[in-house]
Amino acid sequence: MLVPGMPLSRFTILDLTRVRAGPTCVRQLADWELMLSR
Repeated sequence: MLVPGMPLSRFTILDLTRVRAGPTCVRQLADWELMLSR
């Protein structure tokens, strides 16, 4: 659900991580309403 007022909703993240911290960081960004592509 995209809310027009969310400051990070216009960004898209391409997740290419395989290390331990990568998925955790990307999950946090997804919680902040960024579009996520894996």
